Amino acid sequence: MKIVKVSNKENYFNGNTVLVPEYNPSREYKDEKYRKLEKAKKEAQIKQKQLKTKNKVAVLRVIGLLFIIGIFLMYRYATIYKMEATLTDTKSQVLNLRAQNESLRVTLAQNSNINAVQASAVTSLNMVKPNAIDALKVDLTKNNFKPKKESNTTSSNIIDKIKKILF
Repeated sequence: MKIVKVSNKENYFNGNTVLVPEYNPSREYKDEKYRKLEKAKKEAQIKQKQLKTKNKVAVLRVIGLLFIIGIFLMYRYATIYKMEATLTDTKSQVLNLRAQNESLRVTLAQNSNINAVQASAVTSLNMVKPNAIDALKVDLTKNNFKPKKESNTTSSNIIDKIKKILF
């Protein structure tokens, strides 16, 4: 009796029943090939996920950039709108002031006429035209004002008095 040992540790055969052990090398080869294919498939899936993630991040960056640009443009348009509103208000104020200025010029022209002033004074204020008898004549050639006192003399007098007392 011969004992034949097969590389497979699970199966032991004793005796003459062993003729030729079945050798199936393709099974290990297929298992290894299957594992490599599975590993390659998983790596490809991981790469696809990473690529999709990168694409999503890129799209989100573009969307964020467009959002920021949109906010900036809206802010700028709002500023321009406020400036235009201020300009319109200022123009309307200028037009109102010009109209008031013109009406004041017309009133000034009406009131600067000496005949109109005299008529208004006589009718509304009950003024009378002065006679030669009522007129006063004043001689302005004479100096009617008192001379100013110099302020330096008073301060120097006080200092002189203090010096006299001390020395």
